Amino acid sequence: MYRLAGWWGHNRQTRFHMSPEFDPIPGAGGYQHSNPPVFSSLPMIATLEIIDKAGGIDVLREKSERLTGYFWDLLVASKWYRGLAAPEQDPSSVSERTKGFKILTPSDPSQRGCQLSLLVLPQGSGNMDKVFEAMVKRGVVGDERRPDVMRLSAVPLYNRFVDVKRAADELERAFEAL
Repeated sequence: MYRLAGWWGHNRQTRFHMSPEFDPIPGAGGYQHSNPPVFSSLPMIATLEIIDKAGGIDVLREKSERLTGYFWDLLVASKWYRGLAAPEQDPSSVSERTKGFKILTPSDPSQRGCQLSLLVLPQGSGNMDKVFEAMVKRGVVGDERRPDVMRLSAVPLYNRFVDVKRAADELERAFEAL
């Protein structure tokens, strides 16, 4: 009988020996193939078909760089922009007294994906929660890392340049309302 031989089906006592021979766990446990399980892997086929339909991963990466670059430019042009946080700097050590944001994400496109992290100032003021909530109420979906960081992503598979512009506009409105 053919078996899927994978990491999770390998004998736990010899798993990290990295031997070229498969040493299965006795019984059904030896048929575990890997992480994730087979049925959780099946949606990957549909995902790969969608990526293919979009033109392939290279096309998506190129769009990602353009979208995120546009978003970056809009954020830097904001009157609430307070500069870049130094990469070696601990975000908790940045003490700005005026409201606004710093960008934590590297400026070099080759060192970032589609997500930009914003440190909302002043730290500890609760402004991040207020800005984030205002944006969510206006339909802009992001991610928060309490207490003061919000993350916004221009996802190339389904975001458009108009979506990025709208997100930047809503960020402006949210800061205006503080």
